[in-house]
Amino acid sequence: MSDQCAKMESVELSFATKSLRTRCEDATVALRAYKPEVVESLNNRLADLRAADSPVELIAGSPRLVAGATPSVVIALADSHYLHCQVSQAVVPHDARGNLDWSRVRRLKITTVRVRKS
Repeated sequence: MSDQCAKMESVELSFATKSLRTRCEDATVALRAYKPEVVESLNNRLADLRAADSPVELIAGSPRLVAGATPSVVIALADSHYLHCQVSQAVVPHDARGNLDWSRVRRLKITTVRVRKS
């Protein structure tokens, strides 16, 4: 198989709560919770996550990869909101040096959508 034809596994998303899943996946519910521009940016960022092979492929939303005890990805949305995701793999991938290997992260749990605190 050529490199151009080889497609890695896409990022799989889960949600911290059923209500968060509903707010993220049902536009009618989302519009009750957030402004239209926030809903649009949320839908776009979720689509970007689902289309990516790993979080390192993300560009829109100025993603911030945060290593540590609970590795996470923070993505900017419209109107000072952000999307917070935690790595949710049973075994978090590390490179030979022991650093988190973001290129092999395939599972993220959406934990919050909220306004950035000043």
